Amino acid sequence: MEIKYKFATGETKIIKVDISEQMQNEILSHGRKQHARNVMETRRHVSINEELDLCDYPLARMLERYELRNDLRTLKQAMKDLTPDQIDLIQKVFFEGMSKLDYAEMHGTTKQAINNRLNKIYARLKKHF
Repeated sequence: MEIKYKFATGETKIIKVDISEQMQNEILSHGRKQHARNVMETRRHVSINEELDLCDYPLARMLERYELRNDLRTLKQAMKDLTPDQIDLIQKVFFEGMSKLDYAEMHGTTKQAINNRLNKIYARLKKHF
C-alpha cells in the first residue's frame, strides 16, 4: 500500500507500507465510510466542534451551553404564542411521552386531528427559530 503525504510547503512524499490485502481493504473501507459520514454530517450542518476541533476544551462546552440557553429562552418566548390547549398537547406528547393516539382518545378526536394540531403548533413555533 502506498501512502501519499502532502505537506503545507507543497512537497509530496509517497511511502510504501507492507500490509496484508485484507488489512488494506479494511483501511480503505473505513476511510470510505468515514468520508461518507462526514459528507452526510456537513450536509446537515457544520458543527463548531468539528470545524475547530474544540470538543475537549472548555470553550466548546461554554458555547454549547450558551446555545442551549438561548434555544430554551427562545422556546419559552415562542410558547407564549400558543393557546393553553396547544401547550397541553405539547406537554403531554413531548414532555410526558403520551402517544398521539392516547391523547386523541382522551380528547375524543382522531390521531390525524392531533397531527394537524401539532403541525399548526410547529408552524407557530418555527416563526421564532
